Amino acid sequence: KIPTAGQAHCDLQALETAFAVNSFLLLLGQATQVAPLLARDAHQGALLLYFSRPVLRSHYLLARLAAATGIGSLLVALGTSLVALAAGVLVRNPSAAPLAMGGLVLGSLTLSWILQAAYGRQGLARALDLHHALQAPWFLTTWLLQPSAPPKPMLQVMLLGLVIWLALAALGWWLLQRFLRNPPLGKGRA
Repeated sequence: KIPTAGQAHCDLQALETAFAVNSFLLLLGQATQVAPLLARDAHQGALLLYFSRPVLRSHYLLARLAAATGIGSLLVALGTSLVALAAGVLVRNPSAAPLAMGGLVLGSLTLSWILQAAYGRQGLARALDLHHALQAPWFLTTWLLQPSAPPKPMLQVMLLGLVIWLALAALGWWLLQRFLRNPPLGKGRA
């Protein structure tokens, strides 16, 4: 049986809603499970044990990144994993690391809302909303599933937001490399 145009539209709307929920759950998982990884190792003095063996710092970081990326899809979770690990390194406290990652996402959402209220430029302001931008690959997938439909005008904005995520991921990678060049090996518990 061939679905009607209305049924296909409802199916795509349900798929888009599922993607929005999944992006929220991905961010929640990244904040609660990934952000404390490096902070916990530094706080408990485990880096001294890891680096006393013939383990390269880059291998350690790639192992943590692989574990973190396993929570979500590879394409989307890689950038958020880097940002979450960098948030944990910044605060260096395992219990505060989820708050740092959550603060980044809520801060971007607040800034987006303020800009929308002040300037009324919904398009550019929505690009700063990281939760909204994280849905870009999934919305692009729904457009590829139905290529006859015109692309959504918000897709360009979401892709701009995805570029912001990639810039944050690059900054996170730099921060993690800097942290592992001189890690707090002997501090242990404070």
